[in-house]
Amino acid sequence: MPTGERSADFSGLLINPSYAAMPAQTRAAIEARGHVRHLVASEQLFSKGDPSDGAYARLSGQVEHSTLSPSGRHSIVNIVELGKWLGDISTIDGAGRTMDCWALTDATLMHLAARDFLALVDAHPAFARMLILIQGQRVREALAWIEALTKLGAEGRLAERLLIFAKSRGHRVEGGVRLELKLTQEVIAELIGTTRQRVNQVLNQWQNDGLIRLDDRHIVILDEAGLRDYVDLA
Repeated sequence: MPTGERSADFSGLLINPSYAAMPAQTRAAIEARGHVRHLVASEQLFSKGDPSDGAYARLSGQVEHSTLSPSGRHSIVNIVELGKWLGDISTIDGAGRTMDCWALTDATLMHLAARDFLALVDAHPAFARMLILIQGQRVREALAWIEALTKLGAEGRLAERLLIFAKSRGHRVEGGVRLELKLTQEVIAELIGTTRQRVNQVLNQWQNDGLIRLDDRHIVILDEAGLRDYVDLA
């Protein structure tokens, strides 16, 4: 499968502070071996169990990790942040992909072939340290979400997820924080393990209560403390 063109603009990776903090020569070495991969909405990048063809970093658009239950139910596990890496675990350990990966919207990724990725890890300690940091962040986020699933109801899980998005993928606007992600209620429901109807009910109630504003599938958080109350009630 072709991976795309070289000599592209990879400046979008700098939105990731861990990547931006690496020495310029390390970033240049990574980008010199990178290719651009374009995905259209609903295109699958890889399936769980696939052999690794390398690692990717998200440059634009929205990309999800997801799983299928034994009954065939599709569940979104997470949405990859801008500038963050995916497919690195299976590239490092040589085992199959751990989850499915799909484009939620048209998306652009940087692709590093497995041999290039591993050569860069060996040659550039700063790159290896960045990947270790990423794994640590993932473990912390996973443990926090497991805790949320065990003690929070749908409202608390939704509030928790919105607050996480506000911290990592939000920007300040007049009166609040606008989430970068443009998500359907079906996607939100899959992320927190509930129904679309329940998400619709809670979001509308929170909008009436002045906690959020719904703006063309974007969510603007108006009262972070009010959302935090739903998390702290547990």
